[in-house]
Amino acid sequence: MAEGQASGLTGIIQSSGSNPLGRDYELTTKVLGQGRFAVVKKAIHRASQSKVAVKIISKDKCKVEDKAKLHREIDILKRIRHPNCIQFHDVYETVSHVYIVMELVTGGELFDRIVAKDHYSETEAASVFVQMIGAIEYIHSIGIVHRDIKPENVLYGSEAEDSPVKIADFGLGRIVQQQSEMHAMRTVCGTPIYVAPEVLLKQGYGMECDVWSAGVILYILLCGFPPFDQDESVAVIFDQIKHARYDFPSPYWDAISNEAKQLVSGMLCGDVASRKSCKQCLDDPWVRKFHAGDLPTGHLVNMQSKLKEFNIARKLKGALNTFIALQRMQHGIGHTANAQEAEKRLLAVKADSERLEELQESFEMLDRDHQDRISVDNLSEFLQMFGTYKTHDEVKSMLDRYDVFRHGYLSFDEFCIMMGPASVEGNEMHATFDALDLNHTGKLTASELKEVLVKIGGITSEEELRAMLHLADPSNSGVIDYNSFADMINRPVSTWGLEGQQVH
Repeated sequence: MAEGQASGLTGIIQSSGSNPLGRDYELTTKVLGQGRFAVVKKAIHRASQSKVAVKIISKDKCKVEDKAKLHREIDILKRIRHPNCIQFHDVYETVSHVYIVMELVTGGELFDRIVAKDHYSETEAASVFVQMIGAIEYIHSIGIVHRDIKPENVLYGSEAEDSPVKIADFGLGRIVQQQSEMHAMRTVCGTPIYVAPEVLLKQGYGMECDVWSAGVILYILLCGFPPFDQDESVAVIFDQIKHARYDFPSPYWDAISNEAKQLVSGMLCGDVASRKSCKQCLDDPWVRKFHAGDLPTGHLVNMQSKLKEFNIARKLKGALNTFIALQRMQHGIGHTANAQEAEKRLLAVKADSERLEELQESFEMLDRDHQDRISVDNLSEFLQMFGTYKTHDEVKSMLDRYDVFRHGYLSFDEFCIMMGPASVEGNEMHATFDALDLNHTGKLTASELKEVLVKIGGITSEEELRAMLHLADPSNSGVIDYNSFADMINRPVSTWGLEGQQVH
């Protein structure tokens, strides 16, 4: 083990000199992702010139329980060696930071790749599934449960057409090697629409929770939307999950084989004892037909269109949050000079993966020059787009209210503190609606929404614009009333309506 390389977070040589990572790797400024107390950047291995990803964890932001989780994550990563899991390379520690060096994957997230395909079939869904469930079977075989299997954690290794998929992010993982530990976990964690019923019931759960989550992904891979009624509240959705209430609605499942439906049913089984194991999934008739080349190869048009709708919803929510952020900065909403309150807000946002993803989308729209910050120039440019002209000093004063860490700009963490974990309510919601209602009619027209979306940069094509407008106004009435707008703002994207889905 190299000097300064960490085997854990205690009893490690503390480097008081230069960063030990720098001897082996050249860290770039390219940010690949943000986390609760970490940022992921690209780096280059000096000896081989190979590119890697480095997760940089700030010790100052880690509480005692966070450090325990980090211990566990590093321990898990060191154990995993599988072609469909992101590979661990090294770990380093300094007085202030821990650096985890990982395989760099460049192929993008699972659903983004599927939407972009010219042809997508049941056979291709099976190809992804076999790799994913094989990786989960492997980690279970070495005593590891992931606990956060979701599409964002299933990545393509490269942009190549035949790129393997890889399971990522073991931050919520647990090592459960003793039989007595197999169903001893009680912490409610994971992402709402992928979480298993036994996790929500808080009566103890085990590795089977990963199979349920993979079953939800398989369901979406085949039809393009989740198995539970997205027109309902989160509480109702959780009730449906607890009772495993879902079906295979027409026309989205009409072209899908019976074997695929039977496998999904075996994975989305509320009775843990009856739920399929990973090994059983790998030996399932549907998987055997895939290996034999006997699955349908016809293009699943409906699946791609529904999945595209989900991605459009995420972009639309990001654009609306960007507009809300601009309103907040103009009116001083969300400002706090209290360090404890700021930390509390930040932790709450980063504990909610859906809220964090929404705000990341919004932040990236404001950060047009991709410098991982919102500068005075960024903010001034956006304000001018909406007809507000202020001097440099006036805009700086506006931004300074939210510059908690006194960088001279707004970082993503500071943006999260400003926006907070809570939904928009009351006077702020009315003020936001009124600001969008350019013609003061009490309703938003498609043209008004289009004007905002174009200015913010939340659309990249006419097709995307039409899809966003339809999502905001599914009846094509040409207007959005206040109640519909408020509901759209405050509902997580994963619970936005998906037409044609019924749950019995």
